[in-house]
Amino acid sequence: MKMHVSIVYFVFLISIVIGNAFFIPAFAVDSAALEHAQRGWTLYERGEYDKAIAEYKKAIEIDNDYADAHYILGYIYHLQAAHKNEVMPRKLNTDFPVQNYKSKWEYGLEELDLAMREFKEVIRIEPDAADAHFKLGVVYDNKGEYEKAISEYYKTIELDPQGPDGLDARGNLALIYYAVYGKEDEAIRILEELLKIDPNHPARGNLEKIQQGVW
Repeated sequence: MKMHVSIVYFVFLISIVIGNAFFIPAFAVDSAALEHAQRGWTLYERGEYDKAIAEYKKAIEIDNDYADAHYILGYIYHLQAAHKNEVMPRKLNTDFPVQNYKSKWEYGLEELDLAMREFKEVIRIEPDAADAHFKLGVVYDNKGEYEKAISEYYKTIELDPQGPDGLDARGNLALIYYAVYGKEDEAIRILEELLKIDPNHPARGNLEKIQQGVW
């Protein structure tokens, strides 16, 4: 799914930037559902997450196939879980300590499950939504369900081989292989593949640390 937003999602990963074009639906959305989603976005920007969640839930009650509403709702739940763990939601983090990467999140497990549910709903509506597969992989990653995370990351790469989600999925895969499974050669191979596509990708920092043995 190509979200109707401009997103740079900090994997837990770097940061999220959502442009002003968010509410430009590429398909017919019930006007009442869209109105609730717009209110939800305003509340989200104010940091009123619980109220924002309530508005997105209302939008989904009206139109359960409103993929963008499911996606942003999933993001907010994930953000709440991140705050409980005192981290930023992760896509890729070149300064993320590998020794801590092995530790799944201890708090916000209910919010992680809710986020997982919403990203799965996006995939139900739009099975080829690379960004939703990526975010689902991140949630599995945070839950310590690494095999499921790996599966979603590979699916992301299949759907978006040279795009931002596919590249970030490679970066996360490399961290799992290196930090969780101790597969240094595989991690280096994946990162080198990533950097052939985008030499300026921030994952270069991870590759250098692995090669220098500083992790």
